[in-house]
Amino acid sequence: MDDLLFARRGGALCASIRAELDQHNSARLRERIDGEIMRSLPSRLILDLSGVDFMDSSGVGLLIGRYKRLSEIGGRLLVCGLSPSLRVLFDMAGLGKIITAYDSLEQAVSNLAEGA
Repeated sequence: MDDLLFARRGGALCASIRAELDQHNSARLRERIDGEIMRSLPSRLILDLSGVDFMDSSGVGLLIGRYKRLSEIGGRLLVCGLSPSLRVLFDMAGLGKIITAYDSLEQAVSNLAEGA
């Protein structure tokens, strides 16, 4: 099973991560996500983190970096599927101030369709 799957949903590029976002995986995942961003130049990128059981500061860095990358091309980063423990880290790192989080991919896509 691939630990990173891309799909298009509601006009957004969706990246479903199925791996720990730690120092062992973050650089590789970052390179693959950035490659897809540069190929498709999405106006919205939704990172589906429902398959992520653990995230450390490397994962926080991955999120901040993708936020910056999308901002550079006039796009927007959204996340969904945060487990309770990831939500705590997300909030403690202040990511909620710059990245909108949704409970599910369906909710994120639905909000995009409504102009969010």
